[in-house]
Amino acid sequence: MPSGLHLHRAPRVEPLADALAHVLRAPASDDAFAPDVVIASGRALERLVRLHVAQQVGVCANVRVVSPSTWFAGTLARLLGLEPAEVQAWEAEPLAWAVH
Repeated sequence: MPSGLHLHRAPRVEPLADALAHVLRAPASDDAFAPDVVIASGRALERLVRLHVAQQVGVCANVRVVSPSTWFAGTLARLLGLEPAEVQAWEAEPLAWAVH
């Protein structure tokens, strides 16, 4: 399966978790030790997604669940060749106003 960004939208979490389980059934890359990265907005959603995937696939392992801001900062740092500390300057806490 080709790697990259897969975007799914739904008004409820169950169809999203079903789509995630379907995507996670196939290896994302040739590297068996590379984790699959899933973006979730909170810890409760992370737990729900992990449980749903485990029910659908049998196990939920080697899945890294991150917040949208963490994923964006890591992607930005990788694309621009910056250190993660340089990207953290754009997080909400150092700014005088929040970026949404």
